[in-house]
This record gives sequence, structure tokens and C-alpha cells, in this order.
Amino acid sequence: MWWSRICPGYTADETEATGHTKGEAVIENSVDATCTTNGSYDEVVYCTVCNAEVSRKTVTIDATGHSYEAVVTEPTCTEGGYTTYTCSVCGDTYTADETEATGHSWDEGVVTKTATCTEDGEKTYTCKVCGETKTETIAATGHSLTHVEAEKATCTEDGNNEYWYCSECGKYYSDSSATTEISQSDTVVSTTGHSLTHVEAKAASSTENGNTEYWYCLECGKYYSDSSATTEIGQSDTVLSATGSTESTENSETMATENTSDNTTSPQTGDSTNLLFWIALMIIGGIGFLGVGVYFRRRKAN
Repeated sequence: MWWSRICPGYTADETEATGHTKGEAVIENSVDATCTTNGSYDEVVYCTVCNAEVSRKTVTIDATGHSYEAVVTEPTCTEGGYTTYTCSVCGDTYTADETEATGHSWDEGVVTKTATCTEDGEKTYTCKVCGETKTETIAATGHSLTHVEAEKATCTEDGNNEYWYCSECGKYYSDSSATTEISQSDTVVSTTGHSLTHVEAKAASSTENGNTEYWYCLECGKYYSDSSATTEIGQSDTVLSATGSTESTENSETMATENTSDNTTSPQTGDSTNLLFWIALMIIGGIGFLGVGVYFRRRKAN
């Protein structure tokens, strides 16, 4: 009994290890995949008895790729169109499918400034799509000149200086090149007015014509019955025939007119034509009477 007390211990009846008991795989170190990069995670198995790691496997997740949504931008008159693609996941964006600008669609245009003889005008066009405007120059028309010759003023009507008139702008010019503008009043030469001579009335005699009172214009050579020259009369209207005259007023007028043409500065009225006529008639009568007397004397002598 004593010996056994002092004998060292020992092991015996050894058995084999039972081995790990695998639990369910768990996910560790998970990294999500993105549109452009891969993701990954670890599948790890632990022992349910001792909690020791039994296995570990890394699993790769492929990148998801972009999920693009398209927005079309239509072309305008001046800028091209295109389509914008944007990823709904990560926001990445790019443009593609470009188209050319359509160009403006101009209307027929409106004259916003009328061209004159000397200044250019302007025509404005508006785009029917975008409302943009552009202008176009309308060349100056140039003058349309009419030459008016100088005309001398009369007693009753104005005359005019030589001038040129533009029917386009309604302006007056003193030269054919339309460099010196003048006013319409500058073209007018005012009437001279009558230069009247007053002739007193003169009674007709038996041998000489007389005349009525009248006024004679030395400028225009016309006769008037009043001092204001409002009532024109003929030269014959001034003549009062001689009381003993058998000549017609027409003959008196003709002879008086001839006298007037000889001296236009002095108006003519009654003349001595009738007196000369009677003298001539008396001479012819006397000669005839003497001839008859001589005839009868010769006949009686024979």
C-alpha cells in the first residue's frame, strides 16, 4: 500500500479528438459593388464547439455597371442639339447624339426706317422661331429732280428764279447737283405790279375822236377803267368817235391801234383821221366840180 503511494501518475486509455463541428457560414468584410468597381465579402465557418475558425473564402461581386437615363436637348436656331445621359445610381453623366443647329427662319421683314434721297433706310427681319432680329440696309433713293426755268414776273403774276425741285423729298435746290437747298419762297419773284398812266376823259368833236377816262399800264400794255386796275377793257372801249364821222368805230379802233404800236409808251385815244378824210373829200369834190364846168364850157363853145 505504501509503495503505491510513492509511484508517479500516468495517463492511459487515450481517445482520438472529436474534430470541429462546423457551424453555418457567416459573411464578413463585405464591400458593395459599384457601377464601376467590383465588390467582395468573406464566407467564414466557425466551430460551434470551440468557436475556432474552420474556413474562410473571399467571394468577388462584379461591378453593377451604370444605369443611365437619357434627356434630349433639342437643337435651336443657333446651337446644336444633343442627348445627356445620367446614371441614376452614381450620377455619372455624358452627352452624345449631337445634331446641328436648325438656323433662323426669318419673316418677310418690316421697313423700320424709310430711305430718303440722301439717307439710307433700314429693314428689320424677325426669326419666327426664336424671335431674334436682324437689320438690312435700304440704299438711299437719290434725288428725282425737275428743272424749272426762270420766268419773269408780270404785272399780275409772280415769276420765279431758276431752280430744281425733288419730287421724292419735296425740297428745292438752286443747282442741278442738289447741293444747295433753298426754300420755296426763295424761288419766287414777286409781281412787279402795274405801272399805270392816268388818261383824263376827252370829249369827241365833230372832226376828232375823243376818249373815256382810263388807265394804261406801261408794263403789260393793257387798258383799265379804274385806278386799281381790276376791270380790264379793250383799247377800242376808250375811243369816243367824232360826232360828225361816218366811219365805223372799228376803223377808228384800227387806226388808233396802229398809232399805239408806233409809240407803246404813250396810250392812244382819238386821232385826226376823220379830219383828213373830210379834207380829202372836199379836194376831190372841188376837182370834180371844176372838171364838170370845163366840160360844159367846151361843149358850148363847139
